[in-house]
Amino acid sequence: MKHFMLALTALAVSSAACAAGDNDHSIFPSTEINFEGRIIAQACEIGTDLNGAPVQLGTYPAEYFKSINVQTAPVNFNLKLSKCRLVQTLTGATDEIEVETSSLTFTDQSGDTQTMPTYNHNHLLAPIAEAGETTATNIGVLVKYAKAGEPSVDFDSDDGYAIVGSSTTVPAKNMRIEEDGVTIPMAAVMQRASDAQDVTPGKVKARMKVVLQYK
Repeated sequence: MKHFMLALTALAVSSAACAAGDNDHSIFPSTEINFEGRIIAQACEIGTDLNGAPVQLGTYPAEYFKSINVQTAPVNFNLKLSKCRLVQTLTGATDEIEVETSSLTFTDQSGDTQTMPTYNHNHLLAPIAEAGETTATNIGVLVKYAKAGEPSVDFDSDDGYAIVGSSTTVPAKNMRIEEDGVTIPMAAVMQRASDAQDVTPGKVKARMKVVLQYK
């Protein structure tokens, strides 16, 4: 009988300990995870200060492009945001996007997979051939952005290209954002794509898609 009572007592203590262990997690490591997000007033929109019109790069003779290093005069334009602003520090306004967590992706829209690699290798947008038009050959469009801390777009250095390959993502913090928070200075030139062949006369058309991403 005594052995039976001891066994019951041991079972009761064991059961109580298990119940406490199941319900009392204080003896185990633990943490709490918080979640945060933001809702802005409305989706951002992006365009240029040309209201959809092409950036006019000018008219030049084919013989002007004597080597791959020859560029036309830079033509300045601005990317323009609407319905939101890029800011260094959030103040609580519902139209603000933090520069530190945003980026812009630039993509060549030529779509010609045979010619794009040659142009994109040299940071150029490939020309787009359209029906009924004579398209210039061996000439592409070089697009650059103004770097953070620089007053304007720099064509004397070998960085700040909008296109490096067929698609490039640039952190917004690397770009010059004007004080209004909606203006991003850019510029473009025409440039010879290769020294292996001459530039031939014709239309020069290129298209670049710009996507603003933010977190």
